[in-house]
Formats: sequence, C-alpha cells, structure tokens
Amino acid sequence: AGPGLLFDVQITNPGPAAQSFDLTINLAAATSRHARWGWAVPRDEDAAGRFSATALDHGQALLLRDSSNHLANCFAFERKPDELLVQGHSGQARWRVALQPRTAFTIRYALAFGSEGDAVHALAGGWAARFDSVFAQVQADWQQRFEAMFSPTNDFFSGSLPVLVTPDDALRR
Repeated sequence: AGPGLLFDVQITNPGPAAQSFDLTINLAAATSRHARWGWAVPRDEDAAGRFSATALDHGQALLLRDSSNHLANCFAFERKPDELLVQGHSGQARWRVALQPRTAFTIRYALAFGSEGDAVHALAGGWAARFDSVFAQVQADWQQRFEAMFSPTNDFFSGSLPVLVTPDDALRR
C-alpha cells in the first residue's frame, strides 16, 4: 500500500477489419508540496517544469524527480512499451498495436508518488508486476473503509455515520 494510482486501459476493435495503430500515453508529473492548504485547491503552475525524467528497468518504468521539493513520481508498466521516450520534464510510452476484428489490447500501469525516487520506483514496479492482485485489493480496501464509516471504534474515523433502522427494504438500501 502507498500513495498512487492504477490504470487499466482496454482498446477494443469491434469492427470487421484488422486495425493497426500506435497507442501513445503522455507521462507527466505536476505534483507539488504545500505547507498550508486553505479553502482553495492550490495550483503550482511551475511544478511540472521542475521535474527531470529518467527511463528505468530497460524502458519499463519512468521516474520523474523534483529534487528541489523532494518529490518523485514513477510510472511502471505491466507490459513493456515498444518505446519509452524521455522528453525533458516528462515522457511518452508507445505501443505498436495490431488488432484483429473483435479483439482487445490492454495496457495496465501504475503511478506511485512520494518523496524518495527509489521508494516510488520500487512501489510502482511492484504494483505493475502484481497488477491483478493489487487491483483486486483496491476494491477490498475501499469496501473496508466504507463499512468502517458505519462502525464505531473503527481504524479509519474518529466517529461513525448513523445507521438507519427501518423495516422498509428500499429505504434501508
């Protein structure tokens, strides 16, 4: 577990003819650190420009670092891109896809973020390597958190939401 996102992208060819194309995903970091967060969502217009990009794991991961703020983001792919380009402050992953009629192509990747490049690289790489189990765990974790909202003395919240007691099935649902 850790801070990050999982992406599961499926491209389908529903047509009667084969299709060939390049699938490109732009990879950028615009995370920033804020000492004080008031009522408005803070926007750091210059955040993305402070990051440097490095391809890792023979083109299977991209690490983005902002050494001035001790921030790091790492994209790691379950299926290695055919090409992983480093473009200054960002990157681009590209797959050459040939889809027969009524078939699909799936790209699954993880983005981990934090303060240490080595740690987010390890986290994203681990998620990408075990994508199915990590993805399934997300649903279980959110279900546990949802149920905790209605349970006194839970591990997530200092209180709990009230439970409606009614014989009306539709209203109770």
